[in-house]
Amino acid sequence: MDKKQTVRTESPSDSGVASSPVSPEDRILATIENWKRKLLDLSKRNRALNFKMSKVSTIAIVDEQPAEVFRQLYLRERPMRFKAAPEVDEQLSLIEEVAPLTTPTAETLVDQSGTSEGANGAQNSMSDSSAVSQPSAEEDEDESLNLDFAPYDPSSLDERQTDDWLQTMSRPEALDKSLRRMDEQARLAIDEQGVNTLFLALGMLHYKEAQDSELVFKAPLVLLPVELIRKSARSGYQIRATGEDPIVNPALIEYLKAHGITLPDLPDSNAIPEDYDLQALLSATSGLIANKQGWAVKTDIYLGLFSFQKFVMYKDLEANGAEFGLHRLIRQIVLRSGSQVSGLPSEIRSMALDDQFPPESTFQVVDADSSQLRAIAACARDHDLVIEGPPGTGKSQTITNLIAQALAADKSVLFVAEKMAALEVVHNRLVQAGLGEACLELHSTKANKRTVMKELAAALDASLQGIAAPTASTQRLPLVRTTLSDYVKAVHTPYGVLGIAPYRAYGALGRVLSAPRLKYNGPVEALSLDQVDQTVRDLQDLAAASTVIGTPAEHPWRDTTKTFYSEDDLLSIDELARDLTARLSGLIQQVAAIQQAIGLPEIRTFGDIEAAAGIASVLRRSPGAPMAVLQNDAWNSPPAEATALVERGRELDRLKERIKSQFSTTVLEQDHASDVAYIEGKSQGLFSFLAFLDSRYRSIKKRWQSYRLESFQGSLVDQSNEMKHVDRLRSERAAIAGLEARGRELFGELWQGERSAWNALEYYIRWVVEFRGLCVRHSLQSHALQLASKAASRPAKMREPRFHGFVPQ
Repeated sequence: MDKKQTVRTESPSDSGVASSPVSPEDRILATIENWKRKLLDLSKRNRALNFKMSKVSTIAIVDEQPAEVFRQLYLRERPMRFKAAPEVDEQLSLIEEVAPLTTPTAETLVDQSGTSEGANGAQNSMSDSSAVSQPSAEEDEDESLNLDFAPYDPSSLDERQTDDWLQTMSRPEALDKSLRRMDEQARLAIDEQGVNTLFLALGMLHYKEAQDSELVFKAPLVLLPVELIRKSARSGYQIRATGEDPIVNPALIEYLKAHGITLPDLPDSNAIPEDYDLQALLSATSGLIANKQGWAVKTDIYLGLFSFQKFVMYKDLEANGAEFGLHRLIRQIVLRSGSQVSGLPSEIRSMALDDQFPPESTFQVVDADSSQLRAIAACARDHDLVIEGPPGTGKSQTITNLIAQALAADKSVLFVAEKMAALEVVHNRLVQAGLGEACLELHSTKANKRTVMKELAAALDASLQGIAAPTASTQRLPLVRTTLSDYVKAVHTPYGVLGIAPYRAYGALGRVLSAPRLKYNGPVEALSLDQVDQTVRDLQDLAAASTVIGTPAEHPWRDTTKTFYSEDDLLSIDELARDLTARLSGLIQQVAAIQQAIGLPEIRTFGDIEAAAGIASVLRRSPGAPMAVLQNDAWNSPPAEATALVERGRELDRLKERIKSQFSTTVLEQDHASDVAYIEGKSQGLFSFLAFLDSRYRSIKKRWQSYRLESFQGSLVDQSNEMKHVDRLRSERAAIAGLEARGRELFGELWQGERSAWNALEYYIRWVVEFRGLCVRHSLQSHALQLASKAASRPAKMREPRFHGFVPQ
């Protein structure tokens, strides 16, 4: 945020003064008069003096009395509604009905919701039927009745002139459109400027500038500040007074003074009686212009937009021009006296804030940085400042602190802004800081007399209450500031032989954080700046020399440790390089053949070569496998079903070997479960020694003994245990036979039922899992799968011995 002390000046030529006054006082008075002329617009461009109808931003109220509308809206504080004109056919029928009547203004009006309501003739009527004719499409055509004002008895009025409806000549759609547009414009003015521009003009003065002129001008007499409200977008608009004081047209007052006419004023809002009748003002005005030919007071009522900000400034200059001329700043602006400094004064720029203007001695209520604190210090020392800066740079914070500082010094502050939003930002900050009771809104939609009186009463009550200001934070502030100041001093104090402050060192380090690092083990504090600069130059020289060879880590000779090569060394290197080139050429051809055969992606590195060699080695050991197995993700690890089947086959071979060593092959011809149970039953109990007397026992014994080989020497009971293994062998052979189809799916041609080579199948499982791993890592495609599905010459370790002389049935 830039801050500067400046004095804005205006030359006499700029202010419209023809020649330079003799004395400074004359120059000041002439300049103030020029300001007043610029602020007061008494030309016919001023709508308050030359009112014209605009259908978009103005609504004419017809067949109503200004005094009754004033009574309803302001005195009784009741809202009113709008009625739209009926459609054309309805109007024509009404004209025919009321034509014989002496009050041709009788009509039927339609409100915004579309309902119709009859109306009787008004006391002051027009002499023709133009009031009920079809509204013109021209924007500036006046729809008012232009009725002359005549005093009347309020009790004699028709009901439609005393109810809460305002009658218009606009159709429903046009009326709603105009009301909506005026509501938007009025709200926009309030939001941006804090000024209500929507007024209800009650009564109009028709006047001429010359007696022989045919041109008649219209000017509102009484202006009542109003606002438009409605509960929802579908409901009709209502109008109500805002609470601000009604006024007599200020521009008209000044204009008529030139004609020797002083308009009457309204009673003070605090003293106005409830039975006040606006007819008194209208009657008094009629009497003042009675001798003016072509002048008249009309009962016209309009809702429109008016602006009087400049006129308020004019009245202020008119009433207080002499005091303004004595003010120091006004005299500096007009006379171009005083000093002009760009930026803060030198004493403020050089001020040690912690010592000469510590924050605990100020009355700031929001955070402030050092630049903002200097602005506060400048104002505290009675310097005049212009603080400039784009949005978001802390101007509102600075203004908030300046106001708080002035309040603490028992000063009054006038805070003005072009936009209402700027006022609200500062006001909200003051309210949050607990200074809301010290703020008085002088010019806004809320600044009516009643509100001002309430705010003054609240401020007076608050001034009688003592406030216990917190002291803990204020007492702690110097300690915290000292700690922070010591830190700032430490990071900015030059250190060691280098004479560089840590702040500067960290800044330099930040530029090279991404560079390669080399640890320095020497004493840092002993380094001088010249040594650092020399090291930097050496590194720059090294970098320039290395540019020719490129990145050292990628250079072909990067691993050499020899610093000198003789001619013989270079010749040997050349021969070795040629031999290596030839070998690499052969390797590349072999790699290309492998790549094409296996269907691998392009082989570019030694790592790719090693991977291709590994794949070829696995393919060379292929036992042959179905394509469905090679493509199945389930074989990424040994399938439990396949390993279980191999283990079952091994168990079958162990049973075969056991039975083969003790019995002849005929033992496998029948089931022995019942015989085993019978033998075991006869061999138990007290009379087991008599079992030989049982004929079946003897038959079983004879048959079992026929199975025995000489190697078996056990008893009949021992043989019964072995017969259980025989039955188990028969059961396993049947189970293996039942898994024939599944074995073919898992192992392909290697599956031979119970004759399968189980070691070969176990090798098959390991190989398939290994191959599937290569498929996953290298994304092997159909070429490799086709090669893998074909069995290579089987290694010796895959061959297993067969059972000779013991052929299963």
